[in-house]
Amino acid sequence: MEILFIMSAIVLPPRWSNPDLLLASLLALTVLGCLAILPLLDPGPRPAWPHPLLLGGFLTLALGMVIRRLCGRLPLAVSALGAVSLIVILHAATGSTLRPLTGPAPNDWPLALGLDRTIRSEAAIVLCALHMSMLGDLWGRRLSLVMLGIAWAGTVFTVVAISLGGFERMDASGLLLICILLALLAQTWWLKDEAALRAVFSRSRFGLLTRLLLVAAVIVPLASDLRDRAFGAAATDNILLLSAAASVVSLATITLVLAFGHTLYRMDQLRAELARYDLVTGIVTCKGLQDGAGPDLRHHGVILFSIDDFATLEDTFGPGFGEDLLRHVAQTLWANLRKNDILARGADAEFAAFVDVPDIESLSCAATRLRESLENAEHREDGKNYPRISVSFGTSMVEPWETNIDSALQRAKANLPITGTSRIAPD
Repeated sequence: MEILFIMSAIVLPPRWSNPDLLLASLLALTVLGCLAILPLLDPGPRPAWPHPLLLGGFLTLALGMVIRRLCGRLPLAVSALGAVSLIVILHAATGSTLRPLTGPAPNDWPLALGLDRTIRSEAAIVLCALHMSMLGDLWGRRLSLVMLGIAWAGTVFTVVAISLGGFERMDASGLLLICILLALLAQTWWLKDEAALRAVFSRSRFGLLTRLLLVAAVIVPLASDLRDRAFGAAATDNILLLSAAASVVSLATITLVLAFGHTLYRMDQLRAELARYDLVTGIVTCKGLQDGAGPDLRHHGVILFSIDDFATLEDTFGPGFGEDLLRHVAQTLWANLRKNDILARGADAEFAAFVDVPDIESLSCAATRLRESLENAEHREDGKNYPRISVSFGTSMVEPWETNIDSALQRAKANLPITGTSRIAPD
């Protein structure tokens, strides 16, 4: 399957070579592989035969990937979700009609009892949930999170349970299991950045907690079924009830885990977003300046400037004056910067501006213009007139080979005059 996937990446034209369409190709090849292996299987029970809803879900997701690539959205997501949900309901009501396609006979493999109606058919819901997670709508993402939590446990649990039965019997259905696992791993990997899966793959401590709870929620019902298999059960209804109860507990736990993990992830992202802004002036910090600079740094320069004698002014007029002065400087600079320039707050009384200029001479002219605007601006708070301020600057252009502005900021800081007031030190 991996060889076929690599071949598809080579054969497809360059405009189709992207994760969406490569994943669509892999899912389609998975279905074809399962159908090709079918004649090799012995007649009778097939412990690892994929659920028809799973194969249909693979094809639906593959179609969705193509539509997403061509249209930028997934207009079939809602209709696909409704269609598969209807199939699941009909299957739950008339499961006996699909018994020859969905698993072994009850007397042949007791572990399969309960999996058919309560877990196995939910693999297709996972695929529709991934459809929803790729929509830009917030409620669509929330719905996908709930659906993914409900169905993901069933998918993992089913794969593990079928693996035990399939490899124990050593039959050809193990090849089908490999196809299913490859497809599930592929769609998980390529969709790991979607909203519904970010919490699981987060490198923070919240991501670790989510993964631990996720594993625990799968192991608990699996251990319960293995115990029932080892000790047996007196009646078929008891086995069905135990399997259904274990699956419900697992599904509810996974849903809560993913919802909890996603909430913690959003809180972590919110804290990171708040760290990008200075609480005193309301402008971005140097970290926010790095993020806002973007990938194209050509013909840009950095101006780093410091308020002269800021500590003396604070001692003279009080600590409240310092914060007022910082806000005054930020507002004045914002008013004199162009729309595509970025202003950031540095350490203590330092500010940094990321400006679009062709050369160092233009950068020095921009620094002079900003210095004059600050020195000529009147600072008045609560009816009191405060003295005019002076500012010293250090400048540096971003070199063509640099991919970030770290080095330019360091050079500008090194060029910042240590003594004297109202000075500009060019790069």
